[in-house]
Amino acid sequence: MADAHGSEYMAFESVEGAKNDPDAVAIFEGNDGGQIYAVVPVSQIACPETSLERLLADLDKFSWNDPDGRRIYYERWPAGSGVAGGMGGAQSTGELWLHPDLEKLRLRPNVLAVLAGESAQRSGESTVGPHLVHIPARNVVQERETATSEKLV
Repeated sequence: MADAHGSEYMAFESVEGAKNDPDAVAIFEGNDGGQIYAVVPVSQIACPETSLERLLADLDKFSWNDPDGRRIYYERWPAGSGVAGGMGGAQSTGELWLHPDLEKLRLRPNVLAVLAGESAQRSGESTVGPHLVHIPARNVVQERETATSEKLV
C-alpha cells in the first residue's frame, strides 16, 4: 500500500528496528488512537525503549489516563507528512511534534530531555519532571462530557 506521497507504508516492531530508516518516526498515542501525543524522528531518540514507554505513560496522564489505550508505533513518515489520528492527527516535521494540549503545559523541554537520554529517573518518578507534579492530570473524557451537556442545556 502506498501513501499520498507515493511511498510504501512501512511499520517497524521496535525503535531499534526503525533506526536504519531516515524517515522512521515514533508515534505516541492514547485513547486507542483517538489522540496522538507526539511524533518524533527515531534518529533523534537516544534513550532506551523503557524510557519511551515511561514517557508515554506520563504524557497519557495529562490526557486520557488510560493505560490500555496507549501505544507507541514506529512507522515511516517522511518530514512533511500528516499522521492520521484523532483530535486532528499529527505531523511528521523532522523534529518533535507535540500535541497542542501538551505544548500548553510546557512539556517540550522535558520531553526533549527524555528523548536525548538526559532525564535520569528513579522508579516510579515522572519523566516529564518534578516541577509539573502540581498540575493535576486532566480527565479529558469528563471535560468533554461536561462541555457537551452544557451545550445541550
